[in-house]
Amino acid sequence: MRSLLLILVFIFSNKLSYANEVYELEAERVLYKNNNNLIIAEGNASANNNLGEKIFADKIIYHKKKLTIHTFGNSKFLEKDTTINADNFSYNLKTKVITADKNVLFIDADKNKFYFDNLKYNQKNGYGDGKNLRAYFLDGSYLDSFYGEIDKKNGVINLKNSRYTTCSIKKNEFCPSWSLKSKKTTHLKQQKKIIHKNAFLKIKNIPVFYTPYISHPDPSVKRQRGFLPPTIKTLSNIGRTINMPYFIPIGEDKDITLTPVLYLNENSLIKTSFRQAYKNAFLNVESGYSQGYKNLNKTKNRTKGSRNYIFVDYKGNKKNILFENNNINFKLQRVSQSNFLRTNRINTKIFQEDIRSLENFIEIESFNQNTFFKFKTGIYENLDLPGSNKYTYYYPDGSFSKNFKILNKYNTNFRSYFSNLKFSSDQKQSKINNNLSLDSNQKILRNFGLISQYKFNVINNNIYNDNVTNLKEKSNIDNYFTFALDTKLPLAKINRNSYQILSPRIFLKYTTGKMNNINEQDKILNFSDIFSMNRGTSDAPETGLSLGHGIDYTIRKSSGNFKRNLYSASFGIGQVFRDNSEEKLPVKSSLNQKYSEFAGYFKYNLNGKENILNTEKNNKIKFLDDFKQNKISASYDFNLDNNLKQINKNYIDLYGSYENFFTSLKYLEKNNNIGSDRSGILTFKKLMLKNYFLKIESKKNLKTNQYEYNQIGLNFENDCIVTSLAFSENFYFDKDVSSSKSLIFSIVLKPFSDNIAPDLSNFIN
Repeated sequence: MRSLLLILVFIFSNKLSYANEVYELEAERVLYKNNNNLIIAEGNASANNNLGEKIFADKIIYHKKKLTIHTFGNSKFLEKDTTINADNFSYNLKTKVITADKNVLFIDADKNKFYFDNLKYNQKNGYGDGKNLRAYFLDGSYLDSFYGEIDKKNGVINLKNSRYTTCSIKKNEFCPSWSLKSKKTTHLKQQKKIIHKNAFLKIKNIPVFYTPYISHPDPSVKRQRGFLPPTIKTLSNIGRTINMPYFIPIGEDKDITLTPVLYLNENSLIKTSFRQAYKNAFLNVESGYSQGYKNLNKTKNRTKGSRNYIFVDYKGNKKNILFENNNINFKLQRVSQSNFLRTNRINTKIFQEDIRSLENFIEIESFNQNTFFKFKTGIYENLDLPGSNKYTYYYPDGSFSKNFKILNKYNTNFRSYFSNLKFSSDQKQSKINNNLSLDSNQKILRNFGLISQYKFNVINNNIYNDNVTNLKEKSNIDNYFTFALDTKLPLAKINRNSYQILSPRIFLKYTTGKMNNINEQDKILNFSDIFSMNRGTSDAPETGLSLGHGIDYTIRKSSGNFKRNLYSASFGIGQVFRDNSEEKLPVKSSLNQKYSEFAGYFKYNLNGKENILNTEKNNKIKFLDDFKQNKISASYDFNLDNNLKQINKNYIDLYGSYENFFTSLKYLEKNNNIGSDRSGILTFKKLMLKNYFLKIESKKNLKTNQYEYNQIGLNFENDCIVTSLAFSENFYFDKDVSSSKSLIFSIVLKPFSDNIAPDLSNFIN
């Protein structure tokens, strides 16, 4: 049985004290020696002073004359913002120096942990030094050093021959995916910065990059001024490039990144990125400038002159402008040369290199529960058109809509659309389109099992054309009235965990008015059009009498009272009859004929078990999303000629995932009135051991038997790094751009979110 706990409070001549400090000593056993000058406390011993400092150990020895405390076993020292753990330590009450030995752990105010073999710490000035430092920062990063100094008063940690990484470190093992090996490392806590001098970046234990100086934020901050890791790569049309981004935080809510892009054989490029966050909005500005090509004769079709771009994106929301909720969107996009972005492979969060249409506008959306208003004005630029033909001006463009009920019977929607356009250099058009639609509640004829719904639609078009090709000049006012009866006969079979529904459907409608010519419109009939109130456009509704008929089938199998979907499938096919042919309707849709082609679809999903890969530990690894569940999915859209002999369109989208495999196939075929095209995209992904991921993708024009691109990449990703070795062939020709082959090895250090990529361009040859 444990002995009685003794609580001894030493007061006046018997108190453990120095200066104004008074200690209380607690232990299971206390022994006095040398006329009480030596006090030994054993068994859950502790000492507390009036400054809030605490000492814990299995055994504490106090030398009264020497003013020292020695601890043995499970020793701990606590002060306001510092904790020191060790097997043993000695504490000089006069000099306030703690000397800790064996299994030393120093925990600072930010809860960062520093392990030493031994540590000497001066409590007065907060300075300590020790051997074989191992630091575990709160953000998961790791740093070790042969010798480390902690200057708590000035907020500085100095390390010699250090290693730094953000990767998970196994005990007594240091072989992370990446690390920085530095001659000297300094942690400036007040500036919240870590500085490395004479540093080598190592992938595993292989040095791949050297820098005499590099700095980055410490674990307590996410934004710090300084250079980000560089990017080194080769562009087939430009040559070798080096990106050196420099990040500047301007305040808590805004920052700027300056990125000089150095070309070894061409004029350099400077890129700028500015971001600012507001309470309910965000602004992003991207810009860049280059003097252009240094060598105009290197390849054909190179154009002279400088190049520049600027992209501005603002999104925000504000209460009670017109209605309760309001979204504000502003875009400014300008590129001085149509292929500037594509040639230089410039990609950001707000645009990609293959952008072909530039938007410059301001838009306001105001809405509440059943009312919506949108106002927009701006300029659109098509980069693939020459001269002034590429501009379309909106001044302005907008819409208004409201939902309500009439007589508690009819769901009613009113929508008004207005626009003023100038396009193709000198063509102008103004229009106001008003649309009122009423849908009755569904009526069920129980004796027959039929469900019917009446629909009514009114369209009022007001159009003014000035020099618009193939359209009537000046004012045009047209009114259209549509009456429709939508009837279906759902046949259902329902079991405990499954159901099947087969629905034959007839959609009869009639629209008054004269049909406008839209036969060249790029419209392809799909299944949903069969039962649509308008198969034309808002400006040119489909007129006359028509009947859409079709059938829709759905099956679903679940487990646990529909808690988890095991598989589901659906199929539909339909056709449109007209009382007579109408040559003004789109030719590609076949609606210009008395009997349209058949349009249909098929969908199937098979869901298997969840994969073990989707664990909390792997949530940071993005490519694992493709392997989370064993699954097969198939989607098929088709168009059949009305004699059921020819297929005019096939679109197949298949993908499946099983354990460590993922594959996807997309196939598109157009024939006869729809077009002449046949192409396919095949993607294969394989999850390999230890986070390796293989991806192969190819797109081929099956009509000409030519590839558009081929790509193969081997990737590695874990919690701290992404590496990729990728080879690609692109068969594309345009001014300043030619077909190319690229072999790129890239490294992304996740904490820095940028690339470090050795130049492997010579491998291509």
